[in-house]
Amino acid sequence: MNVVHRLVGYSKATLVAVEHEIPADLMPFMKLLAGLAPDDPAVMCYPLIASREISYYLEGFSDET
Repeated sequence: MNVVHRLVGYSKATLVAVEHEIPADLMPFMKLLAGLAPDDPAVMCYPLIASREISYYLEGFSDET
């Protein structure tokens, strides 16, 4: 299974507000932000930051291509 990682922002008003694919070269930094070990495959959903309006997560998705 190939995993694609995305930064996903959920708004309390509109549910998914933003979604951006994360390039492989930024994954070490994103894992650091999420508190993950460098060798963690990051296939689940990990909270990054939240405000009153939007919450951001690092999410792993199955790549069907």
